[in-house]
Amino acid sequence: LQASGQSATSPLPARLDACRATMNRICSRLSDKLQRQQLKELIPLLKELYFSYTETARPFPDEVERNLACQALAESLVAAENGEVFRQLLLFMEAIIGRHATKGDLEAAPEDMTALSVLTRALHNFSDCSVLLVRALAASEVFCRDCCLRVFSNWTPLFLAGQLGTESGLCIRRLMDIVYNAYFKLDTETDACLSAYDFVEPVKPLLRSKDERISFSALLLVCFALDESKAEFYLGQKESISLLIRTLNRSIDSKNRRCLGYHTVELTKCVNRLALNDINKELLVELKILPVVHRLLDGGKPDEIGAAVNVLFTLSFNPAVQEQVHREFASQLTSLAGQSQWSNMASLKGLLFKLESTDSMTNHSARKASAVPKPKPKPGEAADASAVTENLATSTAAGNGFHVMISYQHESKETVARIRDQLKQHRIKVWIDYEQMKDGSTLEAMAEAVENSSIVLMCMSRKYKDSNNCRLEAEYAHRNSKKLIPLLMERGYKPTGWLGIILGAGLYHDFSGKYPFEAKFPELVAAVQKFLDLDSTDAALPAVQQQQQKTTAKSATKVESDGRYRREHDMPTPPSPQPLPPIGKSEKSVDVRAWTRADIEAWLAKRNDGAALIGWLRGRQLTGVTLAVLLDMRRRAPLAFYTAVEKHFDFGGFHLMAEFIDALEQL
Repeated sequence: LQASGQSATSPLPARLDACRATMNRICSRLSDKLQRQQLKELIPLLKELYFSYTETARPFPDEVERNLACQALAESLVAAENGEVFRQLLLFMEAIIGRHATKGDLEAAPEDMTALSVLTRALHNFSDCSVLLVRALAASEVFCRDCCLRVFSNWTPLFLAGQLGTESGLCIRRLMDIVYNAYFKLDTETDACLSAYDFVEPVKPLLRSKDERISFSALLLVCFALDESKAEFYLGQKESISLLIRTLNRSIDSKNRRCLGYHTVELTKCVNRLALNDINKELLVELKILPVVHRLLDGGKPDEIGAAVNVLFTLSFNPAVQEQVHREFASQLTSLAGQSQWSNMASLKGLLFKLESTDSMTNHSARKASAVPKPKPKPGEAADASAVTENLATSTAAGNGFHVMISYQHESKETVARIRDQLKQHRIKVWIDYEQMKDGSTLEAMAEAVENSSIVLMCMSRKYKDSNNCRLEAEYAHRNSKKLIPLLMERGYKPTGWLGIILGAGLYHDFSGKYPFEAKFPELVAAVQKFLDLDSTDAALPAVQQQQQKTTAKSATKVESDGRYRREHDMPTPPSPQPLPPIGKSEKSVDVRAWTRADIEAWLAKRNDGAALIGWLRGRQLTGVTLAVLLDMRRRAPLAFYTAVEKHFDFGGFHLMAEFIDALEQL
């Protein structure tokens, strides 16, 4: 600042330019030293790199401005003009780690230890404030594979055995925190790069570390890196998840709202991330997260209230938890929604909509219509015809046009807008939020849009799956038996969790950019038009005739040679989606935890293929506790259950696996 004639009181743009000039100067001096690998001369420059971050407090006393300054420094480090220096820095770090890859003995080489310590601290700080920097790190095989994974895989066993010094342990922790910072940004480009690596397996043992700070860093990394295809992992992690809840509680008690270096809002977002995994919802409630949420809502801090509402919204997708949230929070949330600053909060609107009825299968228009007195039937008119007339009036008032609704996450908006334009060119009526909800209208508009649609295009991506509002739309459409046509919007993404359950084994149309748009759109429009043609057959019939055909559907069907039912008056229509698997506890569940080996054999022997199942059982460690965990997993996370059975139990064929699963279903 002084060199450019500026001071701490200069305008913000001038001070940010000084930050960029500072980083460019440091990189220019680093370039020569990195090429010659002169440690003694490099260490002072690496310290200067680190202190460029820590010293921003003086010229940027305001926290918001300081964050902008740190972001400017970080983005200058990975800017095009410094790209080669950044690459050389990562190679330099990889060389140090390589020299100590098998023993982790940094303390035996003080210069290596100091250089690696300063560099990892600098990258840790910068990764906290810049999306561009974490993208650059995630895109680097040198950083992800040769630095992080090598340290996690090789040093973790040594650390847990007490064979590493303090600085080596700190290096493990900082690298975990850098990877966590990258995941925490929720940036699609970063996530796509990180998905190529398995950070969970080498880090998982650190969850049992006696060093609370190490185990906590491992938990945060795992909760962002692990998707629901491996959800069974969490079943044995109660103590780790309890640590997160305790840390959040302690941060609320702290004057600066921090604990273990993490702010209350960040910790609440981590809880929400855990809650996105369906297997954790009841577990979090069991571990007393709801009293902590009460504290956040009562604290009056806007950012903490917003984060707490998101947690409740996420938890409410479990029916049992939804009922508890309704009992404990409904009045407080309704009061909150009445305040001007919260009245337009999307997650609060969605949560209240979710809590409006504990029966999530209830049709929104039907709930509205139930509040209106039913007109008396005219003389000679059948009561059921009167009901049809009323339903038709309600549908017409809501604007039923047999449209195509597009459900999407806003990061996909550009491609979605192109799909919408092309559909309209084919004279297909389209409902999309930014056209029909310009006045910021409520979730009721979404509900009516779903109910009055013939087709819902479900635009799948990681962010779509992690969005509570998108889940609300998709599940509402599914439970109203709407035709769902999945579109893949993110290259390489494989739906898991609730989205994977809805998708099932269905095919999708790929608009991720893997194929030209012009090649894929004709396939989509053909599928849409085919279903609309089928749907219009019923739509063209008088309302009373539609109702009569629905009520006499069974008598008006015949069985085809392949066992399918077909209506005689119509072409075959695709089957309606089945309801989502129940998550609530089974009323007839059996306590199998105490079962002995003999009990398990007796249970399997009752099956048609009992002899084959008992033969399969030999040599396998199947206990009552294992069965209890499988039953719990089936209840909490069906997709994880089927994945675990297929992955960990070698049945040698589908038939035997089906017999085993069916036996579990009967317990």
